[in-house]
Parts: sequence; structure tokens; C-alpha cells
Amino acid sequence: MEYRLERAVASFPLPYNSDGTIYREYRFSREVRDFCEQEALDPKAQLRVAKCVVVGDIGVGKTCLINRFGYNIFSNNYKATIGVDFDVQRFKILQLPFCLQIWDTAGQERFKCITSTYYRGAHVAVVVFDMSNVNSLSSAKKWVDEMLTSNAKIKPIVFLVGSKKDLVSPSVQEFIENEAIKVAQQLEAEYWSVSAQTGENIEDLFTRIAVLTFQEVIWREIEAAENEKRAADEKNKSVINYSDNFVRRKKSSCFGKSKCFSFKCFKCFKTSKK
Repeated sequence: MEYRLERAVASFPLPYNSDGTIYREYRFSREVRDFCEQEALDPKAQLRVAKCVVVGDIGVGKTCLINRFGYNIFSNNYKATIGVDFDVQRFKILQLPFCLQIWDTAGQERFKCITSTYYRGAHVAVVVFDMSNVNSLSSAKKWVDEMLTSNAKIKPIVFLVGSKKDLVSPSVQEFIENEAIKVAQQLEAEYWSVSAQTGENIEDLFTRIAVLTFQEVIWREIEAAENEKRAADEKNKSVINYSDNFVRRKKSSCFGKSKCFSFKCFKCFKTSKK
């Protein structure tokens, strides 16, 4: 069994098909790079963690994808997932540590009440279908709708993944991919075609998932820091304006009907009466 402690990522991975994605990022933004460079200088840089939930019909190959990516193994002995399995894969992206929590959910309807509770808080949803069983593609919308219902506040990044690519002929693959790309566009997702048996595109898929999610997490931190700074500036501005107004009112009271509370103002008032 091969197990990687950490995957170093310095460049932005490309999508499988440029027509099959709504995520048009092809490089790390300058803001994200600058932020990460500053963070990397801190020896106590925090570990960032993202939640990736893998869903799909029973038998489409969800567990096989995860095992091939995480441990470079493949087994033809099918065992249905009971409820939910959990795995963690580590990355180092732009010199910062990053963990992808991968939740492998059961596809059986009888486990739905259990698995749906694990959808909450997902940063990314991976919807898997079997390329040798086109009917499983028609279930993709159902899985995406369930994920979005459980994540009403923040929409997760969505991937539509066709598995078992090795089981279909090139002509069938071309037809299935054209249909899957249409579905991905409707679902506002990114499409990938992979094979757990051969390992084709597995590494690239999960690296793309990790990098897109990492950049989204960093962007949220940047926006939160900017909002916090903006709020602090507004608060300081309000304090300064209040102080200026208070001083102006004090000065104007020296020549009005209000009582003066300083000796200097009292002299001014007394002189004016004469």
C-alpha cells in the first residue's frame, strides 16, 4: 500500500475540459499568492481544513476513487459503504498546510437520513456516476439538490465525475461525456472523467478539488480581514467626527446663551456683556 504524507502543490491544476466547467480559475490570484507568502513566514501558520463530500448512486465507484487517490489501491471486491466513511488527505499548497476531509457516503436510500446530516458545512461536493450505466447520470441533479438544501448559506463547489471510464469504448465515452458536460453546465458544476482501476485522472481530479477549495478558503479569509479593517476604520472615523462636533459645540457655547464651563469662556462672555 502506498500512502503519501503530503502532496506539494505550487501550480494551479487545469480542468479536465474547458467546456465542462464554470470555474474559470487557471492560476492563483495575486492577492492569494501575496496572502500565502505572508502566512508562510509565520512558523505558527494555522492548518486549514476543508470538507469534501462524495455522493452518488450505489455501486458507482465512490469508495474506489477515494482509495485509489489516498492509498493507490484498487479492489474488484465490491463492498457497499455502510452509512459514512471518513478519510483525510494532506496537501501543502503555496507552502501552507491544507487538509481535505473526504466523506464517503452510502448510496442506498435506507441510509439517506444518516448521510444527509454529513452534508452540512461541505466546501465541495463530488457527485459520482457510472459511465457504463447512463441511468446513474440522471440521478446527479437529485444529489446536488440534496447537497444544496443542506448548505443553504454557502454554496459548495460542485464536481460531476464520471467513473469507470475504462469500461466503455471511445465512441460511448465521447457520447457520455457530451451528455455529462450538458448536465454539469445545468448544475453549475465541473465535469471530470476518471478510472479508479487504471488511476487515470484521479490524482489530477483531487488536486484540482483541493486547490479550488483552498483558494476559496483563502479568499474568504481575505474578505473577512478587509471587512474587519473597514469596520474598524468606520468606527474610528465616527469617534473622530463625534470629537470634532463636541469641540465645535463647546466653542459655540462661549458666545451663545448657554453657560460657559471654563474660566476663559466666562471671561469672554463677561466682556461681551460690557
